[in-house]
Amino acid sequence: MPISTISKLPSLYSSSLFRQTIEKPPVTQSGLIKKIPLASFKVQKKCGKGVFTSKGFVYEGSFEDDLYNGEGTIKCDDYTYIGAFSNGEKSGEGKIVYTSGNEYTGEFSKDQIHGKGIYKNSNGDIYTGTVSEGKVSGKGKIEYSVGGIYNGEVVDFI
Repeated sequence: MPISTISKLPSLYSSSLFRQTIEKPPVTQSGLIKKIPLASFKVQKKCGKGVFTSKGFVYEGSFEDDLYNGEGTIKCDDYTYIGAFSNGEKSGEGKIVYTSGNEYTGEFSKDQIHGKGIYKNSNGDIYTGTVSEGKVSGKGKIEYSVGGIYNGEVVDFI
């Protein structure tokens, strides 16, 4: 039966924890799990599924070569992101919900909203269309919460 351990990482990751799973933990003749000295854990690059925490920040998901890769979730003081990562950055399809109440669902590239998506303001206005390099600007449609629709070029919807 695999067990999970949580160990402190070196100064590069000070105040951080990384969960490590041991597939075949050492057991005594009576079947109890033996104590594993902390020194027996080698600090290696994070790979596979895991949880990384730091002050006000939690990432849970896939790691590859010490970076976020694949599907994962970030929860921090400013937002929650659920979606795809590549080489440590938000990249591909995802959803981000800000503590302000604004949210975006769509494409990400190089850690920014980029491509096509839907941005909802906390006041209820909804933009559907192109976003570029972190800005809600491009060709799209705005549906206003008070009524009315705009179709066309949009600059800085946020």
